[in-house]
Amino acid sequence: MGQIDSIALAVQDVDVAAENFARMFDLDFGPINTVSEYGVVTRWADFGGCSLQLLAPLGSGGPIADFLDKRGEGLFAVTTRVDDLEESRSRMIENGFASADGEVIKAGFADEVLLRPSKSHGALFVLRQWNSISAKG
Repeated sequence: MGQIDSIALAVQDVDVAAENFARMFDLDFGPINTVSEYGVVTRWADFGGCSLQLLAPLGSGGPIADFLDKRGEGLFAVTTRVDDLEESRSRMIENGFASADGEVIKAGFADEVLLRPSKSHGALFVLRQWNSISAKG
């Protein structure tokens, strides 16, 4: 398995959270990114070789709004970088994990598979294979 690529936190307000984490860990967060199709706004910072991603709902509804309603602010997902997405997904399934929707998500910059939190001790794990155009290194 690869290394941790990003840690995503669900928060109520990305600006407030970015200010707090910037102060605590001396991080520089990028600008707000809006991802309308998922109903989310994000901010990213480099965090010791991986990214810290802050996610807040764009409005009511959507996966982050639902998460916050059920659990409050906290860890949303851990993403690991893999070299071979299909092989990594197969290995995870063979070891008792389950793919959340069975599909590979084409995220533009990478392909991803989400692992069902109910099979991974309550945490959403994401397998990410960067595409050759935007390979993160």
